[in-house]
Amino acid sequence: MELVHRTQETEETLILENSTQTKRKADIQIVNPTHMYDWNLMVQKMPGSSLFFTSNWAAVLQKTYGFEPQYFILGAPESPEALVPLMEVRSRFTGVRGIGLPFSDYCTPLNRTASPIPADLFHRISEFARERGWKFVEMRGEGLPSETGQIQSSFYRHKLSLAEDDNIIFSKLRRNFRSKIRKAVKGGVAVSIFHSHTAMNEYYRLHCLTRKKHGLPPQPHSFFRNIYEHIISKELGFVALAKYKNQFIAGSVCFHFGDTVIYKLGASDPASLHIPANYLVMWETIQWACKQRYQTFCFGKTETANTGLIQFKDGWASEKETLNYYRQYLDPAQKHQRQAGAAATGYTVFRKMPLSMLKIAGALMYKHVA
Repeated sequence: MELVHRTQETEETLILENSTQTKRKADIQIVNPTHMYDWNLMVQKMPGSSLFFTSNWAAVLQKTYGFEPQYFILGAPESPEALVPLMEVRSRFTGVRGIGLPFSDYCTPLNRTASPIPADLFHRISEFARERGWKFVEMRGEGLPSETGQIQSSFYRHKLSLAEDDNIIFSKLRRNFRSKIRKAVKGGVAVSIFHSHTAMNEYYRLHCLTRKKHGLPPQPHSFFRNIYEHIISKELGFVALAKYKNQFIAGSVCFHFGDTVIYKLGASDPASLHIPANYLVMWETIQWACKQRYQTFCFGKTETANTGLIQFKDGWASEKETLNYYRQYLDPAQKHQRQAGAAATGYTVFRKMPLSMLKIAGALMYKHVA
């Protein structure tokens, strides 16, 4: 009798588990945030959200590169339990894959509670990936479970707490940083915050010069046009430009959403690097964030091998943490592949290209690399 009773209990448990899994699967939906009016309001209520989760950023990626939003939500769309944003990237050269999200420094899946994101949500993503013929699924963030795959690459992310007064923050900056900021001001450099299309075009000019110096093609002009249209003009970001002797010589593009400001892009004229304008640009953006009562200033990701940029971001009294990109291959044979970096010869070729050719290369390349 005891054996029969235990068998019945086991069967009842399995039935309950299967019922729960079926309900969970039914609760998982795939949505396009650009089609949902209240999406940003919903996202803002979830811990850990940033502008990268907004419908505005999804619109930038979709309209610039043709990526298709595939955002997985667990629960009701207006108040989900968990959210995993992905974009389907289709390329004849690099294949079809799901990226969460392209050209986003980080985009850790969101959960309304402190508990881990349910494994069945990741299982549903794997099923969908196989149905769509994806090579792999890549998620960008920290603390993700094993269901998301192996660590593909690691970066550093620097964050600065804005809980203190900006004068106190300034006193904590590296000494030579404070000196360079004062030198720039004394030398006549002035930084202004803009929300105009003209300012974005001026930044794009600096962006192209900087990319050429580093041997990289610039992002397409449409990328910046869409950032202006969907982010800057919607009061979710700004352009900071440093002027010296009536010429803009350095600048940045920053996003803000919730309690965080993200320093997304920075550039400067290589001919004016002897003037520490980029230090003043960074400090003015931090001051702006303090005055607007944001809680965190994020410096974005940095490759672990880029010691120069790491030291630069370390100098702003910031905290450094490891940021991992996880990749789940749908074909086990590809499991140990690693994304190849650009060869040094490639950098040399790009440096020698005319700027007009570099712009064409960027417009053709970036939609394939994501």
